[in-house]
Amino acid sequence: AMHVSEVQKPSVQLKDKNRGCQSEQDNNIFSGEAALCSGFLLQCSLYLEMQPHLFVTKRAKVSFIISLLSGRALHWAESLWKAQSPRIHSLDDFVKHFREVFASGNF
Repeated sequence: AMHVSEVQKPSVQLKDKNRGCQSEQDNNIFSGEAALCSGFLLQCSLYLEMQPHLFVTKRAKVSFIISLLSGRALHWAESLWKAQSPRIHSLDDFVKHFREVFASGNF
């Protein structure tokens, strides 16, 4: 029988491989702070541009951004995902709506 640590180890390695050096930084997780919104989106954009082979579809790009959310930002994205909002299929629409919600500081 496999131990739990043996089962979990490959998924951690895969996560590190896919996210590269970003997985070592805590500041790449966005929880909804208006002051950090633009910088977070810039970092995501740069990473997606550097790793196009990992994110072939627009939905995959949106999924990557959602994977870096926490707190209220994750809660917001979860409601879009569960509702299968058209925004999760378009990176441009998702980012535009993301900015509308979080850059204002009203969320």
